[in-house]
Amino acid sequence: MKSGEITRLIICVIIGALIIFLGQPKIYDLRIVRITDIPDLKEWIGSYYMNQATIVFAISLISVIIWSISAIRSKANGSELKTWQGIWYGLLFVNVLTIFIAIYLNKVSDDALLSSIFFLLFDVIWIFWLGTALSSPNLFMYLPPGSGTIRRVFGD
Repeated sequence: MKSGEITRLIICVIIGALIIFLGQPKIYDLRIVRITDIPDLKEWIGSYYMNQATIVFAISLISVIIWSISAIRSKANGSELKTWQGIWYGLLFVNVLTIFIAIYLNKVSDDALLSSIFFLLFDVIWIFWLGTALSSPNLFMYLPPGSGTIRRVFGD
C-alpha cells in the first residue's frame, strides 16, 4: 500500500468514527429524527443505538483490515481478479447482514427503525466501501464498485 492510501484509510476511519459515535447520536439527541415511543431517549441512545453502531463499526473496520492485508499479501494476477471481486462482495454481504443482526440484538423503537437502518447502512458505506475504494492496493485498486471515480478525484 502506498502511503497516500494508508493515510486516506486512516482519515476515512477517523471521520467515520466521529460521524458514527458523535454525529448520529446527536441527531437523535436533538430530535431531528422524531422518536416518540421511547420514554428515555438518552438511555436508548447510550445503550441500544450505540451497541448497534459499535457492532457495525467493528465489523466494517475488521472487513477493511482483512481486505487490505489480504490484498497486500496477495500474489494475484489479472486472471484471479474475478475471485477477489467475489471476496469483496462477500465482505460487503457480511457487513450488510451485520446491520440486521445488530438491530435484531438491540431494542429498536418503531420510530427509529428506518433511521437506524439508514444510519448503519451509511456507516457500512463510509467505513467499508469508501475505505476500500480509496485504499485498495495494487491490482485491487479498482475492484470496489465506483473506486475508479473516487480515485480520479484524489488523483490516482
